[in-house]
Amino acid sequence: MSGDSSETEEVSYDELYALVLDLYRPIALNGDTSAVPSNLSTEEAYSTNTIFEANRVGEKVQYSYVDINDDGSAEVLIDTPGSVHALYYLNNDDELVFAKSAGTFAKLEHYEIL
Repeated sequence: MSGDSSETEEVSYDELYALVLDLYRPIALNGDTSAVPSNLSTEEAYSTNTIFEANRVGEKVQYSYVDINDDGSAEVLIDTPGSVHALYYLNNDDELVFAKSAGTFAKLEHYEIL
């Protein structure tokens, strides 16, 4: 293991946000919605649909870890260039919380392709 703290942090966030990435990755890569749970909130279901539509029209779907509120813990943004389609954060018990759905504009400097 290297001593690069950002590398360690990213691996940690990949693990903490694995359920989110696993939800959106099949939609973003090949339009596969078969693993989308039927019990999502209306807003979260809307977010998965906007990612499906973005993939359908050939937009690049990406994600980014950004500490939006400067609390020392990064949130994950699922987006296309120019629009954030979903925002998730971890509560005090490291449980995933869906916070926001599609349409928010954000300039992202560090992202990964789903």
